[in-house]
Amino acid sequence: MLTMPDVFGFEAYSPEQIAERVETLGVAKARLDLVPLVLLDMLAGAFIGSGALFSTLVQICVAFDMDQERYINSSENTVVVEV
Repeated sequence: MLTMPDVFGFEAYSPEQIAERVETLGVAKARLDLVPLVLLDMLAGAFIGSGALFSTLVQICVAFDMDQERYINSSENTVVVEV
């Protein structure tokens, strides 16, 4: 069975080779056991959620013309939004 480190590399490939490698990687991911698959799903959801949270914070700061540095306290890792 092909493992993940065998698939990744930093060489230049032709489009046919790229398609073959993407297919191989997709099959390897599809055959993962249940626990790693669920763990990767939860991590992907957390990553997407944190991106959405950051996007919302930026949109609020832009919409209300706020100074972002004033509302983000890096010493406490908290975000305060005054509306």
